[in-house]
This record gives sequence, structure tokens and C-alpha cells, in this order.
Amino acid sequence: MKNFYRKMFYYFLVVGMLFFIGCLDRVDELKITKDGSGVIILTTVIDPSFVSEIEDAEKNIVSPPSKVQKFLKEGRLFIVEKTSFKNLEELSYKRGTFSIECIKKSLFLFRPSLFQFRAEMEIISEEEKLEEALSGLGYSMTQGHFYQIVIDLPGEIVKAYPAMVKDIAVEPVIKGSSVRYKIPISLLLSLKGDLIFCIDFKAKMQIPKTKTTSKQYIRPLFNLKCENRLAVVGEKNKVIAENVSYKDLITVDVGRCSYCLKKGSVLQDKKITIANELVKLLKKDNILKVDTIVIKKPEFLHLIYGDTKIILGEKQFQKKLDILNTLIRYKFNNNLDQIKYIDLRYEKVYIGYIGRK
Repeated sequence: MKNFYRKMFYYFLVVGMLFFIGCLDRVDELKITKDGSGVIILTTVIDPSFVSEIEDAEKNIVSPPSKVQKFLKEGRLFIVEKTSFKNLEELSYKRGTFSIECIKKSLFLFRPSLFQFRAEMEIISEEEKLEEALSGLGYSMTQGHFYQIVIDLPGEIVKAYPAMVKDIAVEPVIKGSSVRYKIPISLLLSLKGDLIFCIDFKAKMQIPKTKTTSKQYIRPLFNLKCENRLAVVGEKNKVIAENVSYKDLITVDVGRCSYCLKKGSVLQDKKITIANELVKLLKKDNILKVDTIVIKKPEFLHLIYGDTKIILGEKQFQKKLDILNTLIRYKFNNNLDQIKYIDLRYEKVYIGYIGRK
């Protein structure tokens, strides 16, 4: 199935939309088993009057040949193509891959290991042709129609990351071992660059045979708030999305700043470097789900957890977080409802209680 996804997306979003604009929906389902094999099911929903055009256009698109089923439902034609594969390598295409990587292998055979599934797809490589073809038709005609991708993995979903479309975060919906992304066709047509889906999951499976990609996926670490501007920052202080925030990521508030938050830029700022280090430590072993890190001045750096302020300062984060974890477990019984602040900057820990002077 070499070039399979690139051809399918190019066909449906360039050729297909010219014929079926306003009457096209797509659902792609990728199901992977423990041995790395699986099946991909492509469902296209169109107006039945256009069936001859789609049949002519889809000749030689799929390789190896798919099993195709067609049926009418509520006045619309459903075309379902089903293709089985022995490994993810068969689903690779020219400018990207589907891959599964073992992130953390279990030391015990009966326990699941941690894996990461990643799909990196260049949806439209000839963007200028698409823009020219759609001129005069208007994106409004695509309203109410969606492209959906459903990824079914052989284990427990640990985390599904948002997919970025033109700096808009498309949040995944998790149901059991499946993750669904639902993207408006009108939004997808404006995409510039690659579309990346990334999912962490636990499973007892052998590492599938996959190809590697030349493009490196940068894991998002935190949302950055700079006055009224927002961005998502990944490893190596790189901005991976602008004017947006991701659900479930810690927000780092740096107050006023003058640096560029353009996607792809690397932030050369001491406060960002400090935040990067602290976020990784919080994810690693802290028992609190911190909402915000405020680092307007490093010496007054503090965490916000509900109504509680936890002051850390700018140094010795690991030591201070260890003390904090001990306090939460054994002094506060995992309940900070009555705690106004905890100051960990000094040898002595200072605690303020709500309602006390």
C-alpha cells in the first residue's frame, strides 16, 4: 500500500471535493492487533448521483486491492473499502509513516509495556492546486461535513494527544481502546503542513515492524501564557503551536514577554528553561495535578493547585517536590482544601491556613 494515504487524501480532498463539495464525509478506521497486523476500513458517504465520477477517479488508487461494499442508507451512498495488512510497514507512504514505538518495556512478561502510536500524514502536497480549484466555490459549502479517523489499539489508552490543524487543536475522544479524531472538512482544506496523530498506550504485544520517518515528532510539554498570548511549547523550548492551548497540559504563566511565539521558533529564555525542567519533574513523580506554574519572576516561582499556592523559588526543584509530596501524604492526608499557601524556599517550611491570620 505504498503511497496509499497520500493518494487517498489527495483524491478525496482535491478531486473528490470538486465533485462532491457539500456532500462528502469520510471515516477512516485503523485497527491494529497485538502482532502488528490489522485492517483499515475507509468509509465515504456521498450523494448517489455522483457514484460514476467517484468510481472513475478511484481506479488504481488502492494497492493491494480492497474489498469494496456499497449500500444506500437514508438517501446517501456508503462506499466501504476494507484492506488487511500484515504490518504497519505496508501502510507507509512517501512523506511519512504509521509507527509504533516501545517507550518503556516491562521487566515482567505478564505486565504490559508502554508504547506510542504515531501517524504523520502530509494530506495535501499540492496545496496551491487545491486553492486554485476551490476558488469561487467557497469553504462555506463544506460546513457540517467531517473527516474522522478512528485508531483502535491493542491495549489501554494512556494518553491521546491533540491533532493540530492550522494551529487549531482537535481534541481526541477516547472510548475503550479506540481514539477518534473528528475534523471539519472546511478546516482540513486549509491545512498547511503535516497532520500528526500521537497516542500512548499500554499493551502486551510484540514490537511491530515499521519504518522510521525523517521528521521528528516533538512532544508537547506545557501551555505558555505570555500576557494575552498563548502557545504550546515542546521539548527543547520549541513552539509547536501558537494562539492555542492544549487540554490536560500545565499552563506556564511568564507574565510580560517580548519574544516571538511563532510556530517553530525556539525560545531562548531562562524562565522557559526553568519551566521545562519543572514540568518534566511534575509529570514524573509528583502526586499533585498542578493547574498553573507562575514564573513572572524566577525567585517567586510558584504552583497553583486549586486555591493553594505552592512557592518553590527557582532552585532545587526535586528536593522541594520530595518535601511537598511527604507533606501532602502524611501531614495533610492528600487534602489541601484548608491550605492557603506552602512556602518551600527556605530550610523551614512555612504554611498558611485559610481563615487564619
